[in-house]
Amino acid sequence: YSLKINGQSVFNGYDQNANGVLTAQQIADAINTQTANTGVTASLSGANLRLSAADGRDINIGQTFGGAAAGGISA
Repeated sequence: YSLKINGQSVFNGYDQNANGVLTAQQIADAINTQTANTGVTASLSGANLRLSAADGRDINIGQTFGGAAAGGISA
């Protein structure tokens, strides 16, 4: 699994079959480590992952899935 936010790699080649499907908390934490590069912060509201940009910029999400495991971000 690979995830990019505003063109910045958050996960690159994460093997969900070997390492388990990522939790919403793991995805949020990884997005927040890249806030300085993307302008995007992530938070959880219950089971929902919320992305925001304080300056109002667009949030572009790119994902690549590999293997049989499901996961990732959906709208």
